[in-house]
Amino acid sequence: MSDLSKGIKSAPAIYELEELCKDGSWIWVEATAEAFYDKDGNITGYHGVSRDITKRKKAELKLIEHEAQLKELNSTKDKLFSIIAHDLRNPFTAILGFSDMLIDKTNNFNAAESEEYLGYIKSSAKRALNLLDNLLAWAESQTGNNIYNPEKTNLQSVIDEILDLSESAAKIKNISLHFNKSTDLDVYADLNMLKTILRNLISNAIKYTHTNGEINISSLQRKNNIEITVSDNGVGMSEEIRNKLFKIDKGITTKGTANEKGSGLGLILCKDFVEKHGGEIWVKSESGKGSAFIFSLPLDDFDKSKLSKAAHNSV
Repeated sequence: MSDLSKGIKSAPAIYELEELCKDGSWIWVEATAEAFYDKDGNITGYHGVSRDITKRKKAELKLIEHEAQLKELNSTKDKLFSIIAHDLRNPFTAILGFSDMLIDKTNNFNAAESEEYLGYIKSSAKRALNLLDNLLAWAESQTGNNIYNPEKTNLQSVIDEILDLSESAAKIKNISLHFNKSTDLDVYADLNMLKTILRNLISNAIKYTHTNGEINISSLQRKNNIEITVSDNGVGMSEEIRNKLFKIDKGITTKGTANEKGSGLGLILCKDFVEKHGGEIWVKSESGKGSAFIFSLPLDDFDKSKLSKAAHNSV
């Protein structure tokens, strides 16, 4: 009535709104309203017509949803191409460059210098392999080809294995790795996915921790879940960066304390794999005060039907 009194007399007011039906359901309607006027221009009454546009509205909302999905897919595609074009190219450039130097100038290098260059080649190769593993896992996850096979898994043995694999990278920066072993627990998890999550989180912690720093891994049981924490006393991060960490379209990549490079894909992969288990992942951090990445996994007695449903929805 207010809109009609302010508008052009010959122009009806048109609205789209949801209305409640007698059976408790909701429908979308398009309502067209007009006012009646006397000879002096005063409103004397109203006339309105409503029609059900639920099908049309659902189709419109579906199109909006599909448009948002396409934008996200395009953003993901662009991000992956960027990783392949830049992040994956860099380590191979280093490998080829140092290899050429060793081949062309073998007689000019002593044993110590040769060992140094071989170390660069090895670290570049490991970085390339780690990135390739993440890229392949991410691609399989997005296409639905990543086989999700949860089983009863001993958490302590998995963490010990990943810590052994991470020891050499930590030694380069003289970083100590500690696993605060609590009650020996089994989790219901996909072994390969769990290893990928831990490998990426520990690798990131090493990357952003200063020389002589410290990284701690701990676990805590909460009802049907267990929370695993990977914390460090490194550089930390601002709230702005925290809010963008797990979004592939944001392209968050920062150099480590020794100028290590990264793609930002590892944390995206961690989030995807954690959610396939029906769990959650989050971070607590402050600039200059280190970071703690926490993720939850179901214990052995978790309802398997709920777990399967969560994994299906995630895919």
